[in-house]
Amino acid sequence: DEPTGALDTRTGYEVMALFEQLNESGITIIIVTHEEEVARFARRIVRLQDGRIVEDAVVSNRVYGGEMLAAFDSSATSQEAAG
Repeated sequence: DEPTGALDTRTGYEVMALFEQLNESGITIIIVTHEEEVARFARRIVRLQDGRIVEDAVVSNRVYGGEMLAAFDSSATSQEAAG
């Protein structure tokens, strides 16, 4: 439930990258969130309303935790070098 809610950006990306690694190894990961940004890390989104499934769709604009983490670190390194 809200796996990145109380985390800074970088740590949130680390958590999502870890979930990706676990999922790629065959472990099913279920994330409960109200945040569309977090949901975009998933392969599939199942939306519920009043206890019923109202949508079950493959994520077409998926983002990847490992890529986001690398981009974040690259940006931070560039800012440090410029500073």
